[in-house]
Amino acid sequence: MKRIIPPILAALCFISSISQAQLRVGDPGVTINLSAIDANKTNYPQMIRWAKAGVIGGVPFVNDINFVKKTAINEGNSTAINAAIIALSNSLTAGQKGLLTLHNGNYTIDDRIQMMSNVSLIGQSREGVICTITMVGGNAFAFYNVSKCGLYNLTIQGGWGIPVYAWNYGLDENEEITNANISVKLSGTTNNCWLDKVTILNSANDPLRCNAEHNTLRDLTVDGCHRKAGGAEGYFFIQNRDNLITGCNITHIRHITLQGPNVEYNVVYDNDFKQEISFHNGDNGNNLIEFNKITLPFDMPPVEASEPGPAIIKTNSPDYFAIMGPWSNKHTLSNYPNFVFRNSCLQNNQNYSPTNTPWSDNNKVYYGPKKIAKTLADKITNFPEYPVGPPIGSTLYAVIGFTPKNIDL
Repeated sequence: MKRIIPPILAALCFISSISQAQLRVGDPGVTINLSAIDANKTNYPQMIRWAKAGVIGGVPFVNDINFVKKTAINEGNSTAINAAIIALSNSLTAGQKGLLTLHNGNYTIDDRIQMMSNVSLIGQSREGVICTITMVGGNAFAFYNVSKCGLYNLTIQGGWGIPVYAWNYGLDENEEITNANISVKLSGTTNNCWLDKVTILNSANDPLRCNAEHNTLRDLTVDGCHRKAGGAEGYFFIQNRDNLITGCNITHIRHITLQGPNVEYNVVYDNDFKQEISFHNGDNGNNLIEFNKITLPFDMPPVEASEPGPAIIKTNSPDYFAIMGPWSNKHTLSNYPNFVFRNSCLQNNQNYSPTNTPWSDNNKVYYGPKKIAKTLADKITNFPEYPVGPPIGSTLYAVIGFTPKNIDL
């Protein structure tokens, strides 16, 4: 995956770029498949709730008639974008939604963009709308105490260039800059919000934190961050419940993590990750990881220093496995098990036996983590087979009416 902004492609009409001709996971019209759920609801009672993860009713199509107020701006900074959001919000009456189009061009994010309920932002084209973060600290795009709003079809990039280090190598130097800015944050009472077809590159600290409920993060490309040394740095960070993460490509950060006491019933479905997924500190459990491609690249820190890997190797380099639980006495176990099913896991960064394709048997449901895994053997066995067996409908995410992105999985 390229780690720089490609040349601007031909401008695309935003309506045609997000089409409702073929439904995707998280769209309106995708419904619960009751026939795939155990009639007694005893084997996997979580399935009804998993099917309701994400934006309730689906992410609105951009040509939905509910977007009755529309406006647009050209290149500008945070002041210009915030002023347009406020003006659009003030023009809405009860039940109306507004859509602010950013025309192709460069936008300087020098202060927080405060999202407002019922007002969404869309780029004229994903490659042509470049929002470059220059602010120090804080959250560049902030969803705080809002609902029914989102970002569509644009690129957010840190203004600090490409990170020096692709991965966390357990080095102090992995904290390349002092700026702890977060590219996108959802928090407070925020609910039913979304990011759809958004690219987030070269973040300072976290590319995304979602401490909010019932949100959809779909078709994101996330690549690179400058702070990966420790202390909750460099995370794609899910910190609350009932969120849907689907269609995303994520790599070159410290962790994709579901972490914290409010984290439960999230669904991570049909993604292509070149990065591990971690349950490494005190989630409440009952999260679902299904139908994802999880590939650990060859240049990630290897398990043994003698194995092929990056040029920088230290004895305390992290041992990345495709799916991980806690690995330190500073961490705590999940309160209840999480569930792993129908994933394709490939660990190119190491060849620890018995396999470099763990948790990939489609006839088995795995659950865990079972322990604080300090040894390599504990890590590879931390999500054993669930004794109940696979669900009757061959999926734990019991929804119908969509075409998955990873149809070749």
